[in-house]
Amino acid sequence: MAQSPYLVSAVNYLASRKYQVTSQSDQQVQMVKVANKSCLLLGILFFLGIWPVILYLIFEKNKTILVTDLKIALRVSSGAGRIKNVPYADLNAGKYAQLDIGGRSSLPVLIGLGIVTAILGFTILASLAGTSGYKSTSNEPFDFTKSNYMAVDHKRFFTYYQDFEDKKVTFPCKVFNVNTKNEFQCYIGESFDDIYVKTEQEYSNLFENDTIVVYGIGAGEACGKNRLGGEVCSPLVERAFFEIIQSSN
Repeated sequence: MAQSPYLVSAVNYLASRKYQVTSQSDQQVQMVKVANKSCLLLGILFFLGIWPVILYLIFEKNKTILVTDLKIALRVSSGAGRIKNVPYADLNAGKYAQLDIGGRSSLPVLIGLGIVTAILGFTILASLAGTSGYKSTSNEPFDFTKSNYMAVDHKRFFTYYQDFEDKKVTFPCKVFNVNTKNEFQCYIGESFDDIYVKTEQEYSNLFENDTIVVYGIGAGEACGKNRLGGEVCSPLVERAFFEIIQSSN
């Protein structure tokens, strides 16, 4: 007995969906769709594409189906345990898509997830690359013109530093701690009121006990831990430069 026209047409349709015949008889045809290797390739190619690779290993497997001719319908059984009867009438109406119950490809999901992870990864890298040692308080070009900076009352600046945020200020001070090549602390004026200063450029000629004049932009306060673990805060000046009046070196 030859295969019915319905079984033959079903096999031809599934073959167009990349299924391959592995065994057949007059009433049954076993077919398999090989796992889509492009999914794995996309996962590898995407930067930070580990999730597409994992999803590929979990979901993108060989899909098998068994088509059985029941004489009034075709029964399609998938390797995952799904069973569906497709009546001859549906096949006559061209509804062959009902035959493919092997499962949808995870390729669209993997592409979308890969794009999202790649964008996220590049966004993180871009943000890290654009992060400086400290946040600038102004988008204006750096100003080395000393006359553009306003001399401030020492006590007023230390007490009401919020009033001077984003303003160009200048004051004398004595350095008591050089933290890095662009950060130091100093006592403003003749007092022991300490100011935290972050310079626009690195330096290598500043030492403790140097007396200097600072030019910079008020930026609120800087807080940190003291040697006993308590929090201490000081008025902060950023985008600064200085002039050494008396060197201790």
